[in-house]
Amino acid sequence: MQPDILCILFDDMRGDIPGLADIQIDIAHEAAALSTASRIIFCPTYYSFDPVLEKVFGKMPDNYWQTFAQKLDSQIDIFWTGEKVCSPDYTREHLLLVDELIGRKPFLWDNYPVNDGAVKSNVLQLRAFTQSHAQLEGHVAGHAVNPMNQPWLSQIPLASLPLAYQQAQNYSPESAFTLISNDLCGSALAQQLARDLAAFQDRGLKNLSDTEQLALRHSYSQFHSNPFAQEIIDWLDGVYLFDPACLTE
Repeated sequence: MQPDILCILFDDMRGDIPGLADIQIDIAHEAAALSTASRIIFCPTYYSFDPVLEKVFGKMPDNYWQTFAQKLDSQIDIFWTGEKVCSPDYTREHLLLVDELIGRKPFLWDNYPVNDGAVKSNVLQLRAFTQSHAQLEGHVAGHAVNPMNQPWLSQIPLASLPLAYQQAQNYSPESAFTLISNDLCGSALAQQLARDLAAFQDRGLKNLSDTEQLALRHSYSQFHSNPFAQEIIDWLDGVYLFDPACLTE
């Protein structure tokens, strides 16, 4: 089977290589010429305004993004994570600025609800996508999402993104969470998740006392056959560890 989408990733390539943008463009064009994919998405070394990228990969070359606008085939999309590597939202003003810089609408690589970083591995990001995500229609070329380490629990926030696009101004993150969690987890577990949402996403594992952790294990052990509950118990037991190689903070 031939791939429908081809992703060309330069997100671990250092920035101090002479002619970096031109080299990446040449590789992208060569790959595109050889590929039968109907869509091609390009991830540059610098895919955000976040200064952490220059700390990791070195100073970004002058006119790096502008070179893509001038020379990269306009049919090739470019991944973008927003103001930060992990952006909580995306304003229209920011997206218009990026459109002008790279010469096309950005293809969002959304690092929510991902939790593989040093800080975020301490939390479970279960809330629905924010209201700002309901304002993206017409301003992006596409929208990819980076899930949590917990595949079952990731389905809760992930399922809210299509609702945000579909419902636009009528979208409510709170209502979306209630609807989705009831549908995926069952009403009893959904109610338990709603009660513990702040503990999981705002306080995090390191800020829960031993007594609180024990109480949470007891609560979720009652749903012993439910994979959503089992992932919470595994998280409480320290099964999901931080990967120091990741940049998503």
